[in-house]
Amino acid sequence: MVVINCDEVKTFNNHQVLRLTVTEKDDIDWLADQYQNNPELDFWIEPNTIEFVDIRVTPEYKPTFTAVLQERGITYDIMISNVQELIDQQLYRDNTTVPDAFSLTQYNTLEDIQQYLTDFSNKHPSFCQVVKVGASYQNRDILAVRITDGNSRKTRSIWIQGGIHAREWISPATLLYIMTQSLEQNVDEWSSIYQLAEIYWIPNINPDGYTYTRSNDRMWRKSRKINSGSSCTGVDLNRNYGIGWGRNDGSSSNPCSDTFRGPSAYSEPEISTTTSFISTLASQTNLVGFMDMHSYSQLWLAPWGYIYDQTTHAQLQNTLAGECVVALRSWYGTVYRYGPISDVLYLASGGSVDWAYGALGVVYSYTPELRDTGSYGFLLPANQIQPSGIETNSAIVHWVGRCLNIS
Repeated sequence: MVVINCDEVKTFNNHQVLRLTVTEKDDIDWLADQYQNNPELDFWIEPNTIEFVDIRVTPEYKPTFTAVLQERGITYDIMISNVQELIDQQLYRDNTTVPDAFSLTQYNTLEDIQQYLTDFSNKHPSFCQVVKVGASYQNRDILAVRITDGNSRKTRSIWIQGGIHAREWISPATLLYIMTQSLEQNVDEWSSIYQLAEIYWIPNINPDGYTYTRSNDRMWRKSRKINSGSSCTGVDLNRNYGIGWGRNDGSSSNPCSDTFRGPSAYSEPEISTTTSFISTLASQTNLVGFMDMHSYSQLWLAPWGYIYDQTTHAQLQNTLAGECVVALRSWYGTVYRYGPISDVLYLASGGSVDWAYGALGVVYSYTPELRDTGSYGFLLPANQIQPSGIETNSAIVHWVGRCLNIS
């Protein structure tokens, strides 16, 4: 398929991200209505709990919006004063140097990432194999690097994916950093793991959306599917899995919403093809761990997302999540909260970790929400990729060790 992109290139000069302090349920309900029906606002944190909400607002709309906030008595702080400045900084390691073709400490194009997967595998042929695990709506490959000692099939497997939400660039960047270091720097930590299991590293299962964030709209979240009967494009791929799909207001039926769940569960090729691959993998091996990296908020999240009920394995899941955030904190003191998605964050139906746990029985299924807590949000500077990778590696090594009963 030849993808012809005629969309305008969006810029975000003087767009600001406001952090609203919300103390009344009526205000949450009002913001929830704004979230669903006001296209002038880009919610970076969804209005589901009484705490705070982050919203990107244009300079043209800000006076109108802040006037309403004042009327309602909602206070706010400016978290990001100029979104475009941070976008520009993300594309360069400093303000004077053009990025290299590929670097683990910068944000790379999809093409460079996929070429790197091949190059990395060729560099470590006795450990690595590049595998196509799915395809996107615009027919881009969804690639994994399968790593195991001796490149032989093992009886146990672990799945680590990222990039399902296009604008969360730190997710694939952190995953690539950890994957690389597992064979080149942190060998002692990972050697026993690769002797026991095969690990699938999938940096980006939303390649169309990621490409679009680099070419047209840095703030794009969804896939790039053309929705029948609507002028709005894209599906939130992390609302398209079958467990809990469409349940309990944890997604939207509106194609214009950032949480549009699609017309049916597994309707999106990115989800139907990858879940088919994972299900086959789980039938051939014992799939003991599933992880879907996101950003931002510094959270370590477990099922359930679509209901408030505890899972059957809630104690095991929470105990291991707590251990992971302690391991992560040991490097730079980065503090994560942990617990079920619906408890710590908000209701989210049709999500990946609910599917891995509910459909495949993978007890240790988690969604880390990586750095930071809002100072940069989705626009984390490239100089934080390495520390994010270093600290998250410690948590993942501990998680994998518990999945394999070796720690």
